Amino acid sequence: MNPSRRGDETEATLLGRLMAAGVSVSVPFGDSDRYDLVVDDGTRRYRVQCKTRSRIDGTVRFNLYSSTTNSDGRIDADYTADEIDAYAVYSPDTDTAYWVPIEETGSGEM
Repeated sequence: MNPSRRGDETEATLLGRLMAAGVSVSVPFGDSDRYDLVVDDGTRRYRVQCKTRSRIDGTVRFNLYSSTTNSDGRIDADYTADEIDAYAVYSPDTDTAYWVPIEETGSGEM
């Protein structure tokens, strides 16, 4: 499956899981924002970046950055607390979702 399609499926799954948990979820129009969803728990709103996690050596891993390509090659850009508040991470092989506040992360991979 191509990465864009996998990302769309992950985002849809996480949207459903968050709604089932009783929070309000909004989807920003277009692809120009660094976050995929806005989650409102009734107290505050969170800018959320959705990620599909990989299982490597028995651990849950996901990238803390976005990757794009241009004529110079691949460009990786870490997410910052100015751009997002949390990661929502989905594991297709275990059908598990995780909520990871950005302040609990670093850079690269977690």
